Formats: sequence, C-alpha cells, structure tokens
Amino acid sequence: MSRFAPRIRLPKYRHHKAKDLALVTFDGRDYYLGKYGSPESRAAYDQLIGHWVAHGRCLPPDPQSLVLPAPVVQPGAAALTTVRTAPSPAFGGEALSVGEFVLAYLKYAKARYARHGRFYSIRAAFRILLKLFRDLPLVDFGPKRLMEVRQTLVGRDLIRREINRRVQWIRKGIAWAVQEELCPGEVLYRLNAVEILRRDEAQTRESQPVMPVDEAIVFKTIEHVAPEVAAMVRVQLLTGARSGEVCLMKGASIDMSKDVWLFKPEKHKTQSRGQSRVIPIGKRAQEVIGPFLTGDPNAYLFSPSNAETRRRQKLHEARVTPGNQGNNLGTNKRKNPDRVPGAKYTSLAYGRAIRRAIQKAFALPPHLAKRLLTPSGRKKAPRLETREEWWSRLTKEQRQEVQTWWKTYHWHPHQLRHSAATAIREQFGLDSAQALLGHANLSATQVYASLQTAKAIEVMRQVG
Repeated sequence: MSRFAPRIRLPKYRHHKAKDLALVTFDGRDYYLGKYGSPESRAAYDQLIGHWVAHGRCLPPDPQSLVLPAPVVQPGAAALTTVRTAPSPAFGGEALSVGEFVLAYLKYAKARYARHGRFYSIRAAFRILLKLFRDLPLVDFGPKRLMEVRQTLVGRDLIRREINRRVQWIRKGIAWAVQEELCPGEVLYRLNAVEILRRDEAQTRESQPVMPVDEAIVFKTIEHVAPEVAAMVRVQLLTGARSGEVCLMKGASIDMSKDVWLFKPEKHKTQSRGQSRVIPIGKRAQEVIGPFLTGDPNAYLFSPSNAETRRRQKLHEARVTPGNQGNNLGTNKRKNPDRVPGAKYTSLAYGRAIRRAIQKAFALPPHLAKRLLTPSGRKKAPRLETREEWWSRLTKEQRQEVQTWWKTYHWHPHQLRHSAATAIREQFGLDSAQALLGHANLSATQVYASLQTAKAIEVMRQVG
C-alpha cells in the first residue's frame, strides 16, 4: 500500500472531564459509554466500533436499539447511562439523568429567557442541583432531594425569597421535562408537595425594602466612572427609567418632535404582558443625552466601545514619551482579546461599573483594604489578595466594620428609580409617580415611592 493512500481512522475513546464519562463521536454526534476507564465503558466502545465497521463505517438509524453491556454500579453510586444520543422519551429502562436534564433545560432557558434577563437566575438555581445530583436518574428526584437542595441554599445565607424563587425554577424545569416527555408527570406531582418557606418558619434572612439613595453619595461616585455611565445615572434620576431601559437608548427610539421627548424602549419588563412603555424626557435629561446623539440613529447612545476609545485617547494625550519613541497609538493592543467592549451596556455591566466606582470614591481604611502580596520568585509580579485570602485575614470585628462601610456607601442603579419615584410623589402626588414609572396599578408604585418619615413627623408637630 502506498504511504500516500488515505488512512481510515477509528473514532477515539475520549474523556468528558466535567461528567467523568467516556464518550465516542460518530458523524458529529456524541455517544456516552459510562464511567471513564471502566471495563464496561471499554466493552461498550468496542461493541459500537464493531457495529460501525459492520455497517460500512456508519451506525444504524436507531443506535438506542443496540444492546450494550449494563454498567456495574458501585454501592451508593447512581447508575450511568451507557449510550445516549439525545434524552430518551422512555420512562423506563434508561432514565434521563439529572445532569443531562439540566444541560438540556439550560439550553432551552437561554433561548427562552435570555431577553428577559432571567437566565442568570435560572442558571444559579440549577448549579446546586447539578452539584448534588448530577448522576441521579431524574425519575428518582423526589421531594426529599428537593428539600435537600433547599436546605443547602439556606446554608448559603440567601434570603428566603431568593431560596423560594430558585426552588420554583427547579420545579418549572421539571415541568418542561414533563412537557417534552423526558420524564413522567408523577415526578412533578411529587415535587409540588414541597411547600415554600414561610416567614419565621426557617432560619433565613428576609429581604430588605429597596430605599432611595442619597444623591450626595451618587454624585461623588460618578466622578469615578466613564462619561457614558455618569450620563446613564443622571438620566435615571431624572426620568425614573429602569437600568435596562437606559442601556437600550437609541436616537431612533426617541421622538424629538416636541419640547418633551418620548423614548420607547424596544424591550421592557412588562412587554410580555402586552403593556406599552413610553418614557418622557424633559429638558434637563435632554441636555444630558444631547452630547451622545451621533449621526447613526440606530447606534446605542451609551456604548462601552466608545468609552474605551475615549479612555485610550486620553492616555495617549497624557503620554510623556516622545512621539518618535515607544509604541505608536493603537499598536500595543492584543490581537485576539478574550473580551472586547460591546455596542451597549448590559444591566450587569452597568452595576459592576457603579460598584467599582464606589470602591474608588469611598476607599476602605488601610487596615481593612486588600493588601499587595509579593510572591516568591524572580519574575513574579506582585498581586492583590483574592477575596478569600482577604476575608479570611480579617478578624470578626474588622468584618463588621467592612459590612458597616458597605451598608453606608453601597448602592445600585435600581435605587435611582426609587429616588426618582419618591421625589415625583412628594412634589406631584402618587398618580403622577404611577404614570412616570409605567405601573398598571398604584400598589406597585407605592413600593417604589416610599413616604418620608420626616413629612409625617412634621404633620404631627403641627397637629400637636
């Protein structure tokens, strides 16, 4: 045979490290064989290779019909599936594992809920499920195991409302599996017997009401952010818009034909309920937005890409190295960076920018701040302590000081909406605050526009 003749390569026996399973790939499809390195998985691999060669280097249309040796289950361990191309609709025999169910559901949830911003909450709910019961058959996931998941969440010091929310997301995921005929409805029926945690029934923290933020702290904070982020903060204070709505601002979405502009966000929180959302923009907010209105009406007004370009330009202008020496402008960038600035801010990125600015504007005292570590080695650069190293170094009293500092200075963009609502309610009344916030009923507005205790005290002072 000529050494230039094409070689026929057998599909390899490979290791899926995350699941610790053996797998083999035929025609772009993965087939799981059992626990990696086990004799059973090797036997399953050999049998599949034999079928593949016998059928002219292709598998039969229904690989699930292949009879493979059953894996040996160690005491206390869950059975592993031998071969699986896709979640099986059969309720008996090879049951879908919790790990396979989670992967399938998260793929669905990312497409279904990403635009509503709920996917990250859903993913957090299923991480603990994946950690505890990855290899357990889904049909064996019952109320006791769901309560074990809930108790683990309680141990993580989450608030009661968040624990109930995550448990409910798990139940919704099981309902989706029943809808797709991936598990019997009996599984969902049994899980519905688990009641939610009620107030004072468990040792859990309660959520605190979101209060307006002190504007003096806000304005000192935005001295340490990019102009785009500072403008977003001012627009929220003046309009009461949600942070996600401000991130979506475009010139094409704003009607500028009258003295008060009207902004119609392309997506908003109550869109799925059939409600419309129009945000009026007054003169003060117009002055904030004006410098960001570019020639492209479809471009986002507040762009991280533009902020990064402006930051680099300022660094270049402050350069003291002669122009004929050192790097030229733009030549010291990474060719393939892991992350690049996007066209618009997300709510999460907006919140991170505010959090970092707070740490700069209101720095911790030196004895509480992270320290610079000098690792051993000639060419190793100094580094800051990690969060775990920093927190473990602090004493109990120092941790309490840090928590007090956090409660004093920390705020998030959603509080700006509460501040705007409270100011509008005090000056124009509850109905005006409801119209500005876009609420369908007054009860939701009352949550945002809190009554000021000082006003009530003044009333009683005059009443006597």
